[in-house]
Amino acid sequence: THHWRWAKPLNVCHYFAYIIRCNTCISVFGPHSTARVSDPCKFPISIGRHCYNDTRFVTRHKVFGYNYMTHRCERFTYLGCGGYKNRFSTAAECWQKCAGASGSKCVLKSVKRRFGGFSKYYYNMTSDTCESSRYWTNRVNGKNRFSTLADCERSCKANHTHIRDDV
Repeated sequence: THHWRWAKPLNVCHYFAYIIRCNTCISVFGPHSTARVSDPCKFPISIGRHCYNDTRFVTRHKVFGYNYMTHRCERFTYLGCGGYKNRFSTAAECWQKCAGASGSKCVLKSVKRRFGGFSKYYYNMTSDTCESSRYWTNRVNGKNRFSTLADCERSCKANHTHIRDDV
């Protein structure tokens, strides 16, 4: 079993303090108190485990999970069985379901333009790519705009760093 702690102010489980079983986070408010998390975005990202009938270990899927600590959707390889519900087929599904209120520039709409004096980048959540566009202003604050391709990819195209889990 994993050890997680229920963080009441954030309404999420944090690694290292209590137990999660069957997609339920057990609270540490008291000996008989429990709190159930139903929002998949508040569960940790879990790669799951290999399925018992998959003796050749071929059942793997590239999926996305929401990291509530970094406020980003992150790519990871799901092993096929178990894990938590924080798993989405596409980056767009993850960003739309989990990151709408995160304040991330990655969820903001952007329009590709061919004309303008400044070349910038924006995140296209449908294709999970950072694309170039031209703008008449050099501003990037408050918009799905990044000065460099590296800035865009660092902010919006994260890969999940796996911490061992037994789910």
